[in-house]
Amino acid sequence: MNWNPAVLAFIDQHPFLRNWTDARTVLDAFEPHLSVALPTALPVLTCYSAGGQPEQAIPLGAAFTLLHMAASILDDFQDRDTDAPWMSWSFDRVINSTLSIIFLSESCLARLEAGDVEKREILDGFAQTGILASAGQNAAVKPDQAAPSYWRHALAKTSLSFALASWSGVRLATDDTQLQKAAKEYGLALGTLHQIADDFHDFMAAPSTGSVSALRASLPLVMALEQVDHPRHAQLNDLLRRDGQLQDIAWAKTVCDLVIEMGGLTRTVAIGNVYEQKAVAALAAFDAERAASLLSHAHAILPTTPA
Repeated sequence: MNWNPAVLAFIDQHPFLRNWTDARTVLDAFEPHLSVALPTALPVLTCYSAGGQPEQAIPLGAAFTLLHMAASILDDFQDRDTDAPWMSWSFDRVINSTLSIIFLSESCLARLEAGDVEKREILDGFAQTGILASAGQNAAVKPDQAAPSYWRHALAKTSLSFALASWSGVRLATDDTQLQKAAKEYGLALGTLHQIADDFHDFMAAPSTGSVSALRASLPLVMALEQVDHPRHAQLNDLLRRDGQLQDIAWAKTVCDLVIEMGGLTRTVAIGNVYEQKAVAALAAFDAERAASLLSHAHAILPTTPA
């Protein structure tokens, strides 16, 4: 799974793409970075797993990929901790580029060949998920409610969109409600697993990048903050309250070392293992041979805790 050539070609050949050069810039910038991180073929493979023709679902893969790109651009611009080309763009340029990518996604959906009922349900599903995700993005992770606010944010940020992508491929192939339910469960687990893995990698990179946002909203930190009886808990809270002081690489390293000492990283991996098993369990509803790629991807996401 990952960066699917057929999905990329579908986007690349879209006639609207040449009308907005910034969208082309975004697509070119995303390809190498998301070759592993983003399963653009998710709807294609779930469609196949449910007995459908995978090429039918290529427009769904394209729409899912483009929406993920649009959300990522806004995330990057808000966090200000990447070297992506759009980080040097003005706010107006970022907004206009994001909107153009969303409209391009809608056009991909319009090119979907499906029955009237299936197409209407899929279009409505994309719209509803977009609204829920947008609302959820405003719910930031709060230090005093770390775990509940983290999971609300993660659900809106990643899990819902993966559930949509997984379900839409199956809905295109069949009206079997049990398979559709299983696809949603797989997508929810897979999206959450991706978010956990992203948090893990961002956390591990934070001491070298000094990224404050990667620490403040990461699951390893949330898990450490949950250890209220740990003798270093007060020290960690004190470091996190220093909003008015310089937060540099030394600060990030100190926070990371404390989080690791408090078990935040190992607990993160343990939670990831739970979601990996949920994804695997959901695939039991599908033909094992047809779902083999989905199973392999679920097993390949979670990193291991460094020694």
